[in-house]
Amino acid sequence: MGVPHFGKSPEHISNPQSSNGSNRLLRLPQIIGQKKVTPEQAEANRKSGRSPKTPRHYIEPVIPISPAAWWLGVKEGKYPQPIKLGSRTTVWRESDILDLINQA
Repeated sequence: MGVPHFGKSPEHISNPQSSNGSNRLLRLPQIIGQKKVTPEQAEANRKSGRSPKTPRHYIEPVIPISPAAWWLGVKEGKYPQPIKLGSRTTVWRESDILDLINQA
């Protein structure tokens, strides 16, 4: 199975030439997207023990796949290797994600 076609890059992924040589780091929701959770939904989730327990905004996916599919692709070498910044913080280089999109 090859790398899926991803389409155009959303605005939150910049053009590498426009970033003045800096290499931004992206968290997983900035790559695969994130569903919106309203304060009411978050409150209901807290009461029922489900996640997410805090409100969060919508993030358009650049690569529209599930977290499980993303991590499997990382493990199999289809997607870029992450950088661990801490025990609970994992990021990817924006340039690696743009390269992945451009090779699709």
